[in-house]
Amino acid sequence: MMKEHQFNDRLPAILDQAARERIENDEQVLRGECIGKHGHIPVPGELVALYATLPVYYPETLWTFRHEEDAKIAIVWLLPIK
Repeated sequence: MMKEHQFNDRLPAILDQAARERIENDEQVLRGECIGKHGHIPVPGELVALYATLPVYYPETLWTFRHEEDAKIAIVWLLPIK
């Protein structure tokens, strides 16, 4: 979530890179984790990392998603650290 003037056209590329790295390495994003730059993140400014946190503006019932009977998926926000 962001204000309209805060959107950067490169944001989808940043999120795509972070997701692809996790999928390729079969790793999950953990709450409280900082995902550092590995290679080039194409965004103007000094982006240091992405911080994974809970979606606190929503009720706790929306913090996880049940995919199958035993599979729970945690929803995290990735916040930029500059």
